Amino acid sequence: MLRNGAAGGGGAAAGGGGHRPVRVWCDGCYDMVHYGHSNQLRQARAMGDYLIVGVHTDEEIAKHKGPPVFTQEERYKMVQAIKWVDEIAPGAPYVTTLETLDKYSCDFCVHGDDITLTIDGKDTYEEVKTAGRYRECKRTQGVSTTDLVGRMLLMTKAHHSNIGPKGHSPWTGVSQFLQTSQKIIQFASGKEPQPGDTIIYVAGAFDLFHVGHVDFLEKVHQLAEKPYIIAGLHFDQEVNRYKGKNYPIMNIHERTLSVLACRYVSEVVIGAPYAVTADLLDHFRVSPCTRMDMEMCGELKWCRTAQGGKEGVSCSHWDCQAVQEGAFAGLQALLSGSSGRKCPCHLLDLISDFCVLLQVTLVCHGMTEVVPDKDGSDPYEEPKQRGIFQLVDSGSNLTTDLIVQRIIKNRLEFEARNQKKEAKELAVLEAMRRLEQEKQ
Repeated sequence: MLRNGAAGGGGAAAGGGGHRPVRVWCDGCYDMVHYGHSNQLRQARAMGDYLIVGVHTDEEIAKHKGPPVFTQEERYKMVQAIKWVDEIAPGAPYVTTLETLDKYSCDFCVHGDDITLTIDGKDTYEEVKTAGRYRECKRTQGVSTTDLVGRMLLMTKAHHSNIGPKGHSPWTGVSQFLQTSQKIIQFASGKEPQPGDTIIYVAGAFDLFHVGHVDFLEKVHQLAEKPYIIAGLHFDQEVNRYKGKNYPIMNIHERTLSVLACRYVSEVVIGAPYAVTADLLDHFRVSPCTRMDMEMCGELKWCRTAQGGKEGVSCSHWDCQAVQEGAFAGLQALLSGSSGRKCPCHLLDLISDFCVLLQVTLVCHGMTEVVPDKDGSDPYEEPKQRGIFQLVDSGSNLTTDLIVQRIIKNRLEFEARNQKKEAKELAVLEAMRRLEQEKQ
């Protein structure tokens, strides 16, 4: 299980520490938002205190690159759902200028270490680079919008094993994506559930994480005052069983990072079982007081010593076990004296405050079809029997299938767009190589 962070980033809190908040600007098409986009925004947010993301219009993208897969309204919502984004600027110009940075009071802009070109082959960040108001972050290897479109057009399953065709451009061409523990930590470091949180479990493929998923998770998030949403992601083989064709388009590692970047998700289960069983639901029984093991053990040990207990006796065998298992009733008996041991009464209040048993109180599914498990059973039978299952209507009809249909419908346009983009990049790459040779 991977716990997610809040929407903040790595910089100092805005207005805190007595310094002027550093405002950072990013911009782009953000078409078919994926974990590469999210990682860029994560790195950018860590460079300052407040991140504004400019998103180009459909018209601007069509002019400089070719037709976008998603509409501008869909792209605006997708970017806003990324937890490191503080604000979006709809309709940002394709070429980043000092005027734009000044308009939003941004100190500098951040872009990946690839290149973005206008229709006539010029660097869109040339002006801000010259002015010294440009910072660069590392591009996420192994993914690009161009690559994802290619996967859908090829209709193969090579991406399930991270082995697929590579382009010639170092920016458009996709290298093998390697998941690392460090990458997961960067995306997932965050908080544990707290007393008063409503733990909600959702599960699915979450393939090509899109605005339909965001609409669903936003609706689920609104079901409770303090929601803690756990998203279970099915393994690739399981997704292919109930989806068929070449699904999932993104493999389990890619889908994990995409979901972790969403501000509505608190934790991710990688390779969750298809059926939501009793074992799965009970697995999430957690007690916040497990975070206080050392502190609580010390106090309980002190109490026993103060009441005449043998000094130096470790309490780890019975006290901590009771706390970790959430056995509050046993602790009450222990602290009230019925167990034969005595503790000051204030400790009972202390433990009452923190030993709150948390468990999954709601299991949600969208309005899409629920495919039976391998044995024909209902995968949501257990939560339905417990009375904690709820269908959630997101109000969106967008699905991964519809996205693929958009691509296939405009196949020739997208193939031409990809070829045009790579040709421009190769031309720039060749010019850079020649310039480097002339310097030698």
